Amino acid sequence: MLDLGQPFLDGKYQIESKLGHGSFGIVYKALEQFSKKHVAIKEITDDDYKEALLSEIELMAGLHHANVVQYKTTEKLKENLYLVMEYLPGGSLVSLIGEGKKISSGLAKQHLIDILEGLKYLHSFDVVHRDLKPDNVLLAADGHVKIADFGVSRAISKSRKASSRAGTIKYMAPEMFEADEEHGYDHRVDLYAAGCLYFEMLVGTPPFTGTDTKVMMGHVAHDPAYPASLSEEELAVLQGLLAKDAKDRFSNAEAVLLALAGEIAPVVDGDRDEDIYRQAAVKALADGVIDDAERSLLNSLKGSLGLSRETCDE
Repeated sequence: MLDLGQPFLDGKYQIESKLGHGSFGIVYKALEQFSKKHVAIKEITDDDYKEALLSEIELMAGLHHANVVQYKTTEKLKENLYLVMEYLPGGSLVSLIGEGKKISSGLAKQHLIDILEGLKYLHSFDVVHRDLKPDNVLLAADGHVKIADFGVSRAISKSRKASSRAGTIKYMAPEMFEADEEHGYDHRVDLYAAGCLYFEMLVGTPPFTGTDTKVMMGHVAHDPAYPASLSEEELAVLQGLLAKDAKDRFSNAEAVLLALAGEIAPVVDGDRDEDIYRQAAVKALADGVIDDAERSLLNSLKGSLGLSRETCDE
């Protein structure tokens, strides 16, 4: 444990306070003497967690996005490792929500958009965060939020999905409880967690509460109790994010952002209106956010959707 109020690494940093616990380590606020700017430093002293920190460093080092906490450098002192990151003065989302506290619909939507922009970026590099929760969404000075703590994040591919259970039970997607080597999960677990966060921002509690067993059963077998105060848009987006089956969920963060922007209509209660699909298809084709399999499917449906072969093959 670092000494508060004391210089660290030959005066390179001045340790000011303890911010809390991240995955696998204690996080401190420190002043970098050279730049005179504050940074966050995660300390790892347990040998069992050092490999996990090295994986986190490997992931974070290549990430540069406005809605992802920025990695700065790694320091080493004796046998301990220290991850130095961007410091965000607003604390975490925990300070705004939970225990019945909620925020305005407008602010909740803006925070969700920020989270989705961060996820869209991470998923473009095949990185699945796996532990989205209020503690890991940090508030910047300008009011926007950034995704933090990549301690349990994993790089995946179409042929290699994640299968280990990770994260925080209140925000875990149903498929994470049932995953094994043969039946893994993908980036859509992050979309489910984003839905849990959006629900909590709007309602004041996560979708499911109680004992771990009760929460797990809620995720797997029950629908959240959606309050009547939710708008049609909020309900539609939540239902699209919190679908039990990943195949029924929004396919990616871009699709949710389009729905929030009103550019395509979200699907509610299995309403598969062809005009909705046509809107989504045209927008996805134009933006290049579909894969070859989805393109082939659109080709097979082009007649009913009113799309030309040229549109589908562009």
